[in-house]
Amino acid sequence: MQVFLKANAKVWLVADVEGAALARELTTLMSELYIAAMQAATPVRHGMTLVRRQDERIEFARGRLKALDSQFAESYGQAVSAEAMNGLVDAWNTASERVSGLEDIRQALYQSLMPDRRAAFEATAGKMEAVQTVLVRLVCSLRAELHLEPNEQQFMAILEDMKARALRTLDGAFNQTPS
Repeated sequence: MQVFLKANAKVWLVADVEGAALARELTTLMSELYIAAMQAATPVRHGMTLVRRQDERIEFARGRLKALDSQFAESYGQAVSAEAMNGLVDAWNTASERVSGLEDIRQALYQSLMPDRRAAFEATAGKMEAVQTVLVRLVCSLRAELHLEPNEQQFMAILEDMKARALRTLDGAFNQTPS
């Protein structure tokens, strides 16, 4: 955010009145977006902490499974009783089921975050769109100052195309677009 604020302050200093006003508006919108994004991300961050903890449990359980694999390999080179081998097989099956169960829990935890992820997007989508629109208007204003064709309609068309692409991506991720 600091890099953006520094760059935008420089634009504000050298732009004409329209460009300076748009630069200030962009700063305000970015600040609002930043705050909204931080608030919206809190439940997702908390949920991802639970997912990462589950990942640690899975890795620990996989370590147990690998240790049992090593015991199997060692037992083939030694005279191990059928009873001991059956015990190893049972332990391996139990450990394997544990890993699968932990992976299922992880997947459920991750899937349970989808509504929070969607809510975070919906909480910020309007603000992101406002930022992008003001950014296009600012670019066009600065182009006019430099005696370049502002091309506002073309830039707005590009923005609309980008928005449509983002919504398609969202649709693929959440199986529907925001209301």
